[in-house]
Amino acid sequence: MGMLEQKIKDFLKEQGVDLVGLAGPERLKGPPSTDVTYTMKGAKSIVSLALPMDVDAIYDFLSKKCQAGHNVDQLICNMKMRHICERVAGFIQSEGFRARAVPSNNSYRRSPDPWATHPSFSHRLGAIAAGIGAQGFSGNVMTEEYGATVYLGTVVTDAVLASDPALSPRHFIDHYCYKCYFFHILLSIFI
Repeated sequence: MGMLEQKIKDFLKEQGVDLVGLAGPERLKGPPSTDVTYTMKGAKSIVSLALPMDVDAIYDFLSKKCQAGHNVDQLICNMKMRHICERVAGFIQSEGFRARAVPSNNSYRRSPDPWATHPSFSHRLGAIAAGIGAQGFSGNVMTEEYGATVYLGTVVTDAVLASDPALSPRHFIDHYCYKCYFFHILLSIFI
């Protein structure tokens, strides 16, 4: 890992973010929603980060005990993610590179098809490219630390960053999803 990469990770740790990954140009060749130049001309790499959701609030939400807790958590954490990404972009700029935070929601590419809502940049695909997550059966991005209960953020930069190791595309499917899937099948048989 290079000096800039370590500085970025140290800066994010100071911001209270433990789950960070980097993806260089070789990892960002894919569908249009991984094209970093749409967000910032000349961009080459990304910093992907994740914040955990309030799991107790999710259980309250799903059990219909209280929906407000999860709604408030979403609002606060999305705002927090935006502020952290802006600070990371500022830090990278102070190191002599251009950088821009990618909006977390409601940022779509212009398209002649009004029903085509392609994101300006896919935080999910960015997290996979940066090695902080992989897809599960549900299609959600999961992390080792928090499962799928995360808020994702991305910063694009023109710095050429070294990519962190990626998880296997079937990492969660082979190690977690099958166990959960078969557990639910057994549970449905006996209940």
